[in-house]
Amino acid sequence: MRPIPFNLPDVGFREINGKVYVEDGFLVIRLSDALFGEFDKEKREIRIEPAALAQVRIDRGLLKDRLVLRPEDDRLLEAIPGDHDLEVALRIWRNRRDEVRALVRELSIQLEEE
Repeated sequence: MRPIPFNLPDVGFREINGKVYVEDGFLVIRLSDALFGEFDKEKREIRIEPAALAQVRIDRGLLKDRLVLRPEDDRLLEAIPGDHDLEVALRIWRNRRDEVRALVRELSIQLEEE
């Protein structure tokens, strides 16, 4: 599966973006966190088992859709920068909607198998 670029709301002066995809049965989130988008860059990768997700859905928007991930355990939210209550919403340009649907279908199939 081709990585799908996304962004998250800025945290102060830090811009957060990355790519999301499914690899070897895991949801992979690659994050890039940088001051003003250019300085003090931090990169990390989070691998999530589909069973660790309570819900995965797409919220459609006018310009950007949101891939919403609701984990079973709140500790997963602590690994992703930003302020997340019960779920994290990755903002993705709507021209990637078909790719996001394929990602959600793949995760849903894996959730049903377990």
